[in-house]
Amino acid sequence: MVFKTFDDLPALAAAFGGLVFRDIADDTLYVQDTRHNAWHHYRWVPGKREIVYLERMEGALPLVTQVYPP
Repeated sequence: MVFKTFDDLPALAAAFGGLVFRDIADDTLYVQDTRHNAWHHYRWVPGKREIVYLERMEGALPLVTQVYPP
């Protein structure tokens, strides 16, 4: 089951037991679900008050950088 919203990056990382990455082109977030061998795509809502789910990623990821943990 994919969680739809998170309050911050530590909560997002803790839910999936891993790292959080940021797309350098559009600032969306990617997290790896190691239990199901999948990547999930998230984004900040305007004002960065919460992180919301966009989609499960298929194929290659765009160019990303690790944002959590720093």
